[in-house]
Amino acid sequence: MMPSQSNAQPNQQQSPQQVFEQARRMLALGDAHEAAQRAALLRSHFPGQTPMVALHGLAVAALGLHELAVEDLAAAADATESALKERASDDVNLPRIADQLIRLTTQLARSYEALGRRAEADAALARALGVDPEDPFATQAKVEMLAGRAEIDAARAFLDEANGLGLEELPAAMSAAAVALARRDTSADEFRMLALRLRALTEAVGLDAVTQSMALRRCGELFDRAGEGDDAFRAFTRAANFKRGTFDAAAHARVTSGVISVWTAAAMGKVKKPTAGGAGVVFVVSAPCSGGEELGRAMAAHDSVASAGPSEVLTMAALRQAGAKGTKHRPVVTNPSQLRGSQLGELAKLYMAQTARNAYPGGRSVLVDSSPLHTHLIGLAAMAMPEAKFVLVRREPRSNALACFFGATPGHHPYARDLATTASYLRDVRMLMDHWASVLPAMGCTVVETSREALVANPDAETARVMAAIGLDGAVAGPRFGAEAADHPDRYAKRLGPVEPFFAPGAGETAARTG
Repeated sequence: MMPSQSNAQPNQQQSPQQVFEQARRMLALGDAHEAAQRAALLRSHFPGQTPMVALHGLAVAALGLHELAVEDLAAAADATESALKERASDDVNLPRIADQLIRLTTQLARSYEALGRRAEADAALARALGVDPEDPFATQAKVEMLAGRAEIDAARAFLDEANGLGLEELPAAMSAAAVALARRDTSADEFRMLALRLRALTEAVGLDAVTQSMALRRCGELFDRAGEGDDAFRAFTRAANFKRGTFDAAAHARVTSGVISVWTAAAMGKVKKPTAGGAGVVFVVSAPCSGGEELGRAMAAHDSVASAGPSEVLTMAALRQAGAKGTKHRPVVTNPSQLRGSQLGELAKLYMAQTARNAYPGGRSVLVDSSPLHTHLIGLAAMAMPEAKFVLVRREPRSNALACFFGATPGHHPYARDLATTASYLRDVRMLMDHWASVLPAMGCTVVETSREALVANPDAETARVMAAIGLDGAVAGPRFGAEAADHPDRYAKRLGPVEPFFAPGAGETAARTG
């Protein structure tokens, strides 16, 4: 997610070039959160410098903030393309500039694809392949996009053509895996053969952390489809080891329990609050990998709805206007009774202005904010914006834990390096969601509940039900979820056994008492 705290700000004695190089290294190592903090600082000081804009776009895209990324990526790609055209044919910098243009337009295509803007994704990828039709990473992106759209014949044909031109081995294996995973007729033997090929390639010396972790996750998916849970789990575990950051589960549990103990309906009722504010805002509240972000973006297909994506604007507003305090993981407001009506009003104004600026498409009356990292601040949002509405999206706990641990969850998720801390973190999120589900209706807020399982079973009907419950008429296509290893937790029962207590009913209440 977007950087929200200043604890990783660059040293004041560092030059902009040093900060830039540091951010680039962090991004290559997979530490997009730290890279984005530095890139945001550089961009704020040098808004017209293409390298700064490009780095910021790439970093926030790695965080999954595609609504924010596309503007910077597009601007940087245009500037880079202009520079490429202006250079003499014998300029020694031409290959470097061309590579940067390919990288920017390929990521721009992936970001557009993530937002469901397929025509723009195709145009961006055509630009990348127009620079170099044989570029391995643009080729891989095209195969994966076609496979993700279930355009299997087109994906296979393009991959065959690329292989004929000598596509590099790892992008070729990743592309073949994407096609196999998208097909309905792939055999277990074929999955296993592809998994073994990809696993061997991950042992190559010199692979950067991001590439290796992506390859290992795909290897895990292939082994899972082959029915080989132990090999799949080992691949996913190796990939998780590349995740960055540290997580103190006990400290997070204490913070969670503290929020629940002070943000009660009685305490919130004593604060003088705005009587209006937040009209048209819908917070989709969920744990990571539980379907909230997908639902939020699907809702934006409605002609009255814009998506702010998984925004961190609420966190930023809480820090600036509500005295939120940094913790080891997330900022929280520790004492709602000290809040004043004027503070809450200013927070709402700041939130509304910034969210409207970031939302896509612009100019729509309803803004959907689907960040999975808001759960500690939902009470604050309800107090500052009494007209806001809330959709709570849940997922079966074991599947949710596996999805976070197995997946390349965009953003800052240090808990996901280990299955036990993942389960602990998600237990805390469930505690908070249970708390808000009881507190918010008592404050007069509209609260609608759904689940990833309901959205998978009947995406269009369930999405329509949710939208009708928040006052939106008209049908949109609900989110579509691809098959994933986390869908069948029984295959990983042996691995889940040690963390099973985190999934038990009442586990949250026990943690709240003992914190």
